[in-house]
Amino acid sequence: MCDQEVMEFHLSFSTTVLSIFVILAIAFLLQILRRKKINIVKKRAAPQAKGSWPIIGHLHLLGGSRPPHQVLGDMADKYGPIFTIKLGVHQVLVVSSGDLAKECFTTNDKAFASRPKSKAVEIMLYNYATFGLAPYGDYWRQVRKIVMLEILSQKRVEMLGDVRVHEVRASTKDIYEAWLKNKDNEGEFMKVDMTQWFGNLVFNILARIISGKRFQLNDEEGVRFQNAARKLFELLGAFVVSDFIPFTNYIDLGGYEKEMKMTAKEMDDILEGWLNTRKREKKRRKQREDDQVFMDMMISILQDASEKDFPGYDHDTVIKSTCLALITAGSESTSVTLTWALSLLLNNPNALKIAQDEIDEHVGRGRLVEETDIKNLVYLDAIIKETMRLYPAGPLSLPHESMDDCIVSGYNIPTGTRLLAVEIMAYNYATFPLAPYGDYWRQVRKIVMFEMLSQKRVEMLGDVRVHEVRASTKEIYEAWLKNKDNEGEFMKVDMKQWFGNLVFNILGRIVSGKRFRLNDEEGVRFQNAARKLFELLGAFVVSDFIPFTNYIDIGGYEKEMKMTGKEIDDIVEGWLNTRKREKKRREQREDDQVFMDMMISILQDASEKDFPGYDHDTIIKSTCLGLIIAGSDTTSVTLTWALSLLLNNPNALKIAQDEIDEHVGRDRLVEETDIKNLVYLDAIIKETMRLYPAGPLSLPHESMDDCIVSGYNIPTGTRLLVNLWKIHRDPNIWSDPHDFKPERFLTSQKDIDLKGKHFELLPFGSGRRMCPGVSLALRVLSLALANLIQQFVINKPSNEPIDMTESLGLTSSKATPLEVLLAPRLSEKLYHVGA
Repeated sequence: MCDQEVMEFHLSFSTTVLSIFVILAIAFLLQILRRKKINIVKKRAAPQAKGSWPIIGHLHLLGGSRPPHQVLGDMADKYGPIFTIKLGVHQVLVVSSGDLAKECFTTNDKAFASRPKSKAVEIMLYNYATFGLAPYGDYWRQVRKIVMLEILSQKRVEMLGDVRVHEVRASTKDIYEAWLKNKDNEGEFMKVDMTQWFGNLVFNILARIISGKRFQLNDEEGVRFQNAARKLFELLGAFVVSDFIPFTNYIDLGGYEKEMKMTAKEMDDILEGWLNTRKREKKRRKQREDDQVFMDMMISILQDASEKDFPGYDHDTVIKSTCLALITAGSESTSVTLTWALSLLLNNPNALKIAQDEIDEHVGRGRLVEETDIKNLVYLDAIIKETMRLYPAGPLSLPHESMDDCIVSGYNIPTGTRLLAVEIMAYNYATFPLAPYGDYWRQVRKIVMFEMLSQKRVEMLGDVRVHEVRASTKEIYEAWLKNKDNEGEFMKVDMKQWFGNLVFNILGRIVSGKRFRLNDEEGVRFQNAARKLFELLGAFVVSDFIPFTNYIDIGGYEKEMKMTGKEIDDIVEGWLNTRKREKKRREQREDDQVFMDMMISILQDASEKDFPGYDHDTIIKSTCLGLIIAGSDTTSVTLTWALSLLLNNPNALKIAQDEIDEHVGRDRLVEETDIKNLVYLDAIIKETMRLYPAGPLSLPHESMDDCIVSGYNIPTGTRLLVNLWKIHRDPNIWSDPHDFKPERFLTSQKDIDLKGKHFELLPFGSGRRMCPGVSLALRVLSLALANLIQQFVINKPSNEPIDMTESLGLTSSKATPLEVLLAPRLSEKLYHVGA
């Protein structure tokens, strides 16, 4: 973050705090007079951090230039692994150890199964229909079932292997062609912004899987979506006063609500278009199962679903919100992790060398890495694990909120406690990752888990992943080819952007059947809206924490949220209408269906009672939005971190390449079936997620009942934050916790996986609210990183280490672009394979 941005942030935050004091002084005095008598029966409460201010609580401590997970990490050193803070009127339980995270997500899993409500999710994410943020309940259960059993099932992830491979290869080909074009001018190496490259790659994989669409570089629709998605993330992280001080809810302090509505409209326009395209395609012809993208599957599933199964949302909203959740969450986190991984490898050239040697050993240089090679790339796997340990894309888990009093570590945690924003931008809590626990959440979760993200469905989507990866690498190759005479042997590429576009296209295709070219207007529009959504979701909205400010838009976030929500809804609505028209036009095979198609089919026969409070269109849109946004940002973030780590650790990069050369060779490209052999690659991904989890603080949970955590009573309504960043760097668990050491996942920690069962490594969370797209995300991460490492010589632009500064926001992305120098390392013919 530059000095100007820091100054603006401090000025904005200070103005907001002063506004709160001026507006709320009288209300505070009234609150003092009406304060309830203290309960005679005292329960053991978790220790509260010092420094709380009247009305705003500890919010002022989180308003500086340092990331919140680091501030909370310092507080954990002072107060211990479990303590509470007050964010406005809301009590937040902060947990910073694996044992306590286990207690929250096993013993008290149901108590913390819900999500707290916020303006950002309401406005931009289909009014809480997006299942990752939906409250716990029937709706969430239904959508989660669809996602887990159908959309992200093991079978479906396998089926999507070709998409992953195609997109990775297309993206690496792009680099190669750009290098070829510029090598005479730039010399042997070409500079590439890997943050952008990872982002584009992951976006294209997800877009294809979700909507069947693939976006070329600068494709208008793809650029539009990615811009909207960035805005969405930005707004999700915005400080919306009404989220913390509820009585300011009717005042748009900061103007965020307006931005959120614009972003939501932009997103929905794109998703609506994708959905309508899939509907038309579904009507036009019969689809095989392996032709279906996520939207197709959701259309089919919701066709037979009752409105009662998804209370409160129409079928289109369920589809759009679910697809949005998949594509945005997957693309951002994956590209962020990839960027961190590459950054770490560049700063550790020995690790980069080991990774390349491993690929050369198992794959060779006569072919490209396939997904089937990944299982042999153990060092690559260790790199990814180590990246996620050091730089989890979300260093703080998404917030949970307790539904009942519970006990954690012997402390009473009251109902309503948040376990470390959603109403306006997330279809009024319809977006299932953010939806409250209840009937709606259960219904949507059931669809997502058992239909859209089932093992079968993930397998079926393999072709989408392969195609998008290959198409993205091909674009690099063609750009290199075009510029090699001018730029020399190497070409500079922004990998952060590349990863983002790749993941977005994968999720876009899976959810809506759409693929966006580079700078495609709709894609750019959606990505911008998604970024704004994330920004606003992380915004400090006063009314979220001080409820009696709910009618005052302090900071203006509500206005921004409404604009962002409208923008996103316009896009997703377009996708949904497209899928509906396609569905009418022809019968679809199961493998032809995208997520939107599946949700349309599922909700067609669903009762309104199954999804209380939402019409079917809202359910589809919010679910698709949740899938895209949750998947795209986190995946591209992880890819960016992974590459950053490899560039800082060139030995690890060399080992990963050698592993691929050994198990795959250089005569063909890496396939998904190779991934199981790439054990070092797997270790790289794990280590990336350890160091840089895409969400360093978990999404907040909210307790629905009283419970006990670590011997403390946790009252109903407590919000729970799990500091994943702190857990992943716990010196009691990890030796040299701040160092990038993928080898740890080949030796002492080789049995640790990322499925939420090992509480010392939780980049995807755990329990009922853990990320349902783990299998899909890991396949995209492994395939994208393996193909990039196999196909290109990757160097830093200078001898300086890659900057590992983290940005502020809901996801912990790399603050600066990841520009690298790329040059092809395989024969020319391979850059034209399968893209």
